[in-house]
Amino acid sequence: MNSITGRVLTHFLVKNFKSIGEDGVLLELKPVTLLFGPQGSGKSAILEALWRVCEIISKQEEISHISYIEPTCSYEDLVHKHEIHRKLELGIYTQINQNIYGWKISYWVDRETGNDMAEQYVTLVEEEDPEKFKEKIILGIRRKRVNEVGFRDVIVTSDKGIRKEFDELTSGYSVTGLKDHVFKISALPGHERQLTADILQREEESQKIIRTIYTKLKGNHVEKFALLSPLRGDIPSETDVSMRMRYDNELKPLDPRGRNLIPFLSCIREYPGYSKYWSYIVRWSEFLGLADLRAGYTGIANKLTSEFKDSKMDTVIKLSHGSYGARQALSICAQLFSPTQNLIMIEEPEISLHPETVAELPLMFYEALKLGKQIIATTHSPILPLAIPRLVTKAKEEGLCTDPNELIAVYEVYKDRRGTSVKKLRLNERGYIIGYIESFLRVERQLLEEWEKGLPE
Repeated sequence: MNSITGRVLTHFLVKNFKSIGEDGVLLELKPVTLLFGPQGSGKSAILEALWRVCEIISKQEEISHISYIEPTCSYEDLVHKHEIHRKLELGIYTQINQNIYGWKISYWVDRETGNDMAEQYVTLVEEEDPEKFKEKIILGIRRKRVNEVGFRDVIVTSDKGIRKEFDELTSGYSVTGLKDHVFKISALPGHERQLTADILQREEESQKIIRTIYTKLKGNHVEKFALLSPLRGDIPSETDVSMRMRYDNELKPLDPRGRNLIPFLSCIREYPGYSKYWSYIVRWSEFLGLADLRAGYTGIANKLTSEFKDSKMDTVIKLSHGSYGARQALSICAQLFSPTQNLIMIEEPEISLHPETVAELPLMFYEALKLGKQIIATTHSPILPLAIPRLVTKAKEEGLCTDPNELIAVYEVYKDRRGTSVKKLRLNERGYIIGYIESFLRVERQLLEEWEKGLPE
């Protein structure tokens, strides 16, 4: 039997980020991961944290500060309860051959000295079940600011003996972090002592792991991940051709608000190597009510536009004048079937869509999965969880799935005084959520009780 194994990432860890506290959130990511939960429970915070850590590693810098990532903000705005002495921790994990490795980064302000502190580690996962998750550090760096322009690095591992040896080397060695996507231990002048075989082995292993994670998230100067915010669909009637979207045959991701959708569509439509992807977009656009979708030059110099045909009125309409629901859904469709991005994060894909359309989203997701995409989405839709079996049925019919839980991960997100937490929900063999979603059940019971009271006696 074939299977869908397109997972850029296997796990994601976040602690002390916005509403997520010290207990943290650890997600086991599947080809499709869905986050349900009440308003303000922390679903968006989870997606933002994941997007920011992907941005950090894709920028290939040394320990780049999370608050420097666009949109920039103060560290105090990002850390849990605005307490800058808390350690904000982010970790992404991927499978390399038979093992799962992680790249983790942390930030905090030292309580005693007021120094900015940062850490980054490469880890090996020893137990991947989120309930028993266990990892060990292969090689890590702890960095602290010692003055306005200078930093001091300390090398760390899980092995106490090796850590002692590293500590002794620290005064004579500098450590390069993500620059050129390697961990590189270099001797300072006057300290050209031979590094031990164990140190060199750990350094080499860490470099390979970081390079692999890096190439999964970026290639040819273009990010292989994308985040679509709830504000997507803000599409102008036309745009300047100078908004170049393709770089060395790689398509840049959509802006989180979808404002560059027209040049994005134009590149896919006009570039011969992308014809397969354009056919997916055209077919799903027609389902959304956007028949005969076109994108390209307007006839006016240096201007691009996009149009579709309203099949019921037999009228050509500019995309910017289409319904909001169709425009935002087209942003999702275009990004899912882009030739470059494989990790797609979507906030509330159901916005302004009729339940009939929402019920088809799992089938759109399924076609994207077959192209190697990994999808992580937040949602408030009561329709989407009931439509998951459509995806599962299709996968089983095509021999690509036996256990729905290997294809789809579902989490319910909560928030209490300690912050955001998650509960993983299992699917039965048909793809229905066992026990359903507690927050949905609660309001449905209330409404049914109110309805029952209004019935004639």
